[in-house]
Amino acid sequence: MREVNTEHIDINEPVNTFTGFESQYTFTPQYKQREATFRSEPQYSYDRPPVIPQKPKNTSPAVSFKKGDTVKHKAFGKGLIINVSPAGGDALLEIAFEEVGTKRLMQNSALRYITKTTP
Repeated sequence: MREVNTEHIDINEPVNTFTGFESQYTFTPQYKQREATFRSEPQYSYDRPPVIPQKPKNTSPAVSFKKGDTVKHKAFGKGLIINVSPAGGDALLEIAFEEVGTKRLMQNSALRYITKTTP
């Protein structure tokens, strides 16, 4: 017990409840235990009608891209769409740009920066 700093030890004579032996040392906790709180009444109500799940609305963007479309990106310049992969309510566009090479962009996010151009 010499390696324990004495400022963290209270000396008195309780019984150690975990192992059953008597000890002159008890450790003082560095935190307070919180008491459990219980509600006396349930927190649900039967006054409202049940919620019926709705079918998701069509979230397809107004502009759709396909393989072979030419586009202009605000930062990357002119590019050609070489692949479109559907991904949930979005699509992954693979675009070969003239100046920066191939980039993969999510369609819904990229719509702010990309416009379709005519070849």
